[in-house]
This record gives sequence, structure tokens and C-alpha cells, in this order.
Amino acid sequence: MDGLFRFRRFRTRLLVLIVGLLAAALGVSYLLVTRANRANAIAHIEQNLAGALRVFRFSVELRQDRLAQSARVVSADWPMRTLYLQDELDRPTLRSTLQSYVERLEVPVVTAFDPDGNMLATTMAGLDDEACGPFRHLVQAAGESDADHAGDFAYLMGRLHVLVVVPLYAPRPHVIGWFGAAFPIDDTFAQTL
Repeated sequence: MDGLFRFRRFRTRLLVLIVGLLAAALGVSYLLVTRANRANAIAHIEQNLAGALRVFRFSVELRQDRLAQSARVVSADWPMRTLYLQDELDRPTLRSTLQSYVERLEVPVVTAFDPDGNMLATTMAGLDDEACGPFRHLVQAAGESDADHAGDFAYLMGRLHVLVVVPLYAPRPHVIGWFGAAFPIDDTFAQTL
């Protein structure tokens, strides 16, 4: 009887040991698989984010180039130069002209500046000369580098935009003003990506 009791106790201990080892092996396997899955997910997310970043940068560069080309066309337009060369600037006509460029260029924000970067007219409701600091910064950067345009990201009225400015020459190299264009980085832009 004593031997049977010892055998049962041995068998119980052996089963507990086997179950414990099995649980430990399953726990270690679970941890290893979880760690591998997490590492794989992070690598996949980082790869997708890197790809999305390349697409975003490419799209923004295309948008900036398009804005710069469009702005150069507008800055070479005779009606724009004529407005700037008048003895007294007709601001309502300038704003109306800028509004026509919004439709032609498919750019929501078009702004005209004097040679010092002070805003003369804009198509963005509520945008005043004080809020045009990002444009003035680009005007200064383009003026100092004698570049044919300058572009960057900036907040206008609390929303992120891609901004571009180009000089208006009459004649070249005499800058009589600056033409600015801006495109918002918003949900519509994200959907096009």
C-alpha cells in the first residue's frame, strides 16, 4: 500500500512537472511569437510610412513646381503688370484679377504683394497683412537669393498650406512686386494621394 501511495504521488508530481514544463514552453513560445509578430508589424508599418512619405514629398514637390510655373505665367501676364505700373494701384481690380487666376490656375489662395512683401490683395477671406508673415519670409528668401521662386510649408489662418512666391519684373531684373499662391494640405489633398 505504501508503494502504491508513493507511485501515485510520484505520478502526480511527474504530471505537475510535465504540465508545468508544457505551460512554460507554451508561455515562452507565445512570448517569442508575440515579439516576432510585433517586430514584423512595426517593420511593415515603418515600411508603409516610408513609402507614404516618399509619395507625400513627391506630390508636394509636384504641387510646388506647378504653383511656381503657374505663378510665373501670372507674373508675366500683361494685365498684372499693368495694374502694378499704374500711378495709383486699383486694389479692387487687383483683387478681381487675382480671383480670375484662382479659377484659371485651380489654386485656392492667390495673393499680390508690393516689392517689400506687404500684401496688396488676396483671394483668401480673412487673410490680412499681419497674417502674411510666411509669404513675407519667402519674399525675403527669394529676394536675397535672386531665385525665380521660393516655396515652403506654412500655416495660413490656422491651416497648413504649401506656399510659393515669384517676382513680378518690369523689366527684368527690376522687381515691382510679388505674386504668391498657396494650396492647403488638407483631407482633399490626402485623398488625392
